[in-house]
Amino acid sequence: MSVKLTCLVTAVVIAFAGPIGFICILAPQISRRIVGNGLRWLIPTSAMIGGMILLLADIVAKTILSPVMLPVGAITALIGSPVLVYMLFSKRVATV
Repeated sequence: MSVKLTCLVTAVVIAFAGPIGFICILAPQISRRIVGNGLRWLIPTSAMIGGMILLLADIVAKTILSPVMLPVGAITALIGSPVLVYMLFSKRVATV
């Protein structure tokens, strides 16, 4: 599967799943930088980091404007997009 087709399919999935699905892109990339490419450790680490990111986003969404709860998807996009852009343009490339 070519890289352009993969990017297109990922964009379509995120458009339908919403910004919370953005965590599914970000968590494995962060995990890959921490534990490497071995699936034995990558899959559980990705699940833990994804849960932590979503928990952090939920806490921020509930506490930033205390009487009003912000959408969690907006917070995940605000947290995740700068990190993902940084990871895309950093010199260290994670290989699959």
